[in-house]
Amino acid sequence: MKTFKKVVISFAFAINTGSIAIASTQDIASKANEYINAHVAQNKFSGTVLLAKEGTILFTKAYGMTDYEQKIENTIETKFRIGSITKQFTAMAIMMLQEKGLLNIQDTVSKYIPDFPHGNEITIHHLLTHSSGILNYTSLKEFIDNITKPITLDDLIKLFKDKPLDFEIGKKFSYSNSGYVLLTFIIEKVSEISYEAFLNKNIFEPLEMSSTGYYHNENPPKNESFGYTINETENIIKAENWHMSQAVGAGALYSTVEDLFIWDQALYTEKLVSQKSLDLMFTKYYSYDNMHIGYGWVIGEILEKMCIGHAGGLNGFITQILRFVNEDICIIVLSNLDVSSIETISKDLIAIIFD
Repeated sequence: MKTFKKVVISFAFAINTGSIAIASTQDIASKANEYINAHVAQNKFSGTVLLAKEGTILFTKAYGMTDYEQKIENTIETKFRIGSITKQFTAMAIMMLQEKGLLNIQDTVSKYIPDFPHGNEITIHHLLTHSSGILNYTSLKEFIDNITKPITLDDLIKLFKDKPLDFEIGKKFSYSNSGYVLLTFIIEKVSEISYEAFLNKNIFEPLEMSSTGYYHNENPPKNESFGYTINETENIIKAENWHMSQAVGAGALYSTVEDLFIWDQALYTEKLVSQKSLDLMFTKYYSYDNMHIGYGWVIGEILEKMCIGHAGGLNGFITQILRFVNEDICIIVLSNLDVSSIETISKDLIAIIFD
């Protein structure tokens, strides 16, 4: 069983390189294509890749199949479920609502869910930073046994609402999708519209991210990719199909590499929120394994350079976005084959870019 947690943001690694140069665009494209093709040849990658610097796409290409049964190939326009990359959009929605004066990140959960256990102590900040102590619901057997079935947001919250806390509130970090389910509820209650409608109106439409949205199993988007895995005999087979009502603001969005690049570029501006709110999102709140937790993002160092990123994963899909903000470099990898070594691929593409 693959959960969001398995592929959460394990992008940190250290290499002593001294002075690091940027490779030429031609070298980057050639080496990246050769490298990804080697993974495809071993049934270790299917999806799309985008590398960009200073607002210019250096390399983007699709590999593998969106539908292996029908032999339909992935394209740059193919839409992938992005798993926990969704969380950065949920965090942005919270910051937008705070700027509108409709909530405060120091508000307690009890303000929005009066009967929630420990709700007078757990704040929105705790939910954003995985520091609430609330049990991660995707680890529960009742969740795993029912991931293909639809569920209401209220019933999703009931899965973990009355479970004991894993640790004292605010004392440490432990990745919990449950916090982002509660944030979904808060967004809907405060805005008085659905989570999907709020993101469409306030993020996707203003940024013209026309290939990004909330995934509905009953009405999937056109040009979507199916999710695949590898069986015991090393054959590619269709993965178990999550019902995305089981993921909501923790992981229910789909997108393309080009739309996520639009998102990356918008975060250098104040198109959506003020610089003050962006700074709050990218502040280092909790540390683990040489990385730091922000709001929907993880901040670390790669090649001795600051990197802000996040991974996503669910049955059939594994994804990652990495942003070297000081160099304005962005790496996006979206795969519909969940055995793809997203961490290794991202790491090696970084090495290619930095020559």
